[in-house]
Amino acid sequence: MHKKLSLVAVVTALVLSPAAALVSGSGMSGADSTAGDATVTVVHGIPDTPVDVYVNGADVLPDFTFGTVSPALSLAPGTYAVAVKAHGTSTTLLSATETLTGGENATIVANLDAGGSPTLNVFANPTSSAPAGDAWLLVRHTAQAPGVDVYAGTTKVITDLTNPNSAGPLAVPAGTVPVSVAVNPSTSSTPPVLGPLNLSLTAGHVYIAYAIGSATTVPSTLTVAVQDYLVGQVKSGTGYRIVTGTGKVACFGGQACAGDLAGVHLNAPIVGTISTPDGTGYWLAAADGGVFNYGSAGFYGSQGGQHLNAPIVGIAATADDKGYWLVAADGGVFCFGDASFHGSTGGTHLNSPVVGIASTPDGAGYWLVAADGGVFAFGDAAFYGSTGGTHLNAPVVGGAATSDGAGYWLVAADGGVFAFGDASFHGSTGGTHLNAPVVGFAATGTDGGYLLAAADGGVFAYGDAVFHGSAAGTLSSPVVGIAS
Repeated sequence: MHKKLSLVAVVTALVLSPAAALVSGSGMSGADSTAGDATVTVVHGIPDTPVDVYVNGADVLPDFTFGTVSPALSLAPGTYAVAVKAHGTSTTLLSATETLTGGENATIVANLDAGGSPTLNVFANPTSSAPAGDAWLLVRHTAQAPGVDVYAGTTKVITDLTNPNSAGPLAVPAGTVPVSVAVNPSTSSTPPVLGPLNLSLTAGHVYIAYAIGSATTVPSTLTVAVQDYLVGQVKSGTGYRIVTGTGKVACFGGQACAGDLAGVHLNAPIVGTISTPDGTGYWLAAADGGVFNYGSAGFYGSQGGQHLNAPIVGIAATADDKGYWLVAADGGVFCFGDASFHGSTGGTHLNSPVVGIASTPDGAGYWLVAADGGVFAFGDAAFYGSTGGTHLNAPVVGGAATSDGAGYWLVAADGGVFAFGDASFHGSTGGTHLNAPVVGFAATGTDGGYLLAAADGGVFAYGDAVFHGSAAGTLSSPVVGIAS
């Protein structure tokens, strides 16, 4: 059970396609202030078409549904192989290989064209702030419908906007604005009306209303999806490092690689990794208790060369990065540096082996988690529940604590996620076919999301997790852990 590990998935690749057209509204730019990365958001605008999205062979977005707007994600430049399949099937609806370049800021929409056929559109987004006290408001027509008129209150602000086009940005004073979308009377005698949709506008934000669905079906599926973001700010992620059993470290996003064990003979395989609190260093832990430190991470000792009753399975660091704990499969705990001993299950009969450890924020306690989901709390760590004694479809492989220590998550090899205490559930891959088992879990720094990593290097994101790339299909040995 590793604390604050980071793994993420690409939800933004859903509709990337070589055929996608770039549509730019007035006053918009394709450049973003997030240096080096591309900022991408996805809108699913095709009714009755839930899909599973595969990126580099990993199912990163299961059951993405109509009307969903993904978070704004900061993606590392690079090439991504994308396959979109009908949810729960192997039927490929769309496939493409796409290259993202640094500085892009775009929203990608899967929608119906005016004739009702599925299509793809990419819209460039505003990157400059609205006038002081105002918000930007844009409207985009991506529905199977004739031209539409748009009203702010009772005032028509846009006339005959057609699919696929964007109007705005309009500078609108902060506050609540009722926005309505109606089929233009000149093209329809009985126009369906959407709204009024009461938008609460915050100064400095960008609000983009997408007309999606179809006005011609019975019943109509015409609806509005709203994207909201602050100029120059995306959901941040500092990046992450993935480590394999051979000690190979792959780095993504803002995290730097300070060295690894690739090509080095090891007496035992690497079983886990943890970063220093500021992310500038990291440790690797081996099954024989060997510890390897890189960057700002200090070496405070190890169990390498010592007799162990059971192999080491995890590592956790103290809050000031001046120490760490190792935990063995029998629940034995070994302390180094300023890490204090608060108890263990060493010598105690366990129904399942221990698979990980996480510490409380002050380092005065820790949790051990077992493969059956049993949780053992020591020191000032509180017990909030477990899956011990509960039937699981797959064994638990790890977890993470919330930032305040008042809850925790467990993750199983099938990607099932179990939340306890103040930990919130944001989704999982439980029940979804995976190419390789999940081996790691990380909560974001806000506790508003989490990330899963698979043995093949695939990554999966939920909530406010951010994707910076994956190692799916590129590593010569299985992934065993990830750290932010």
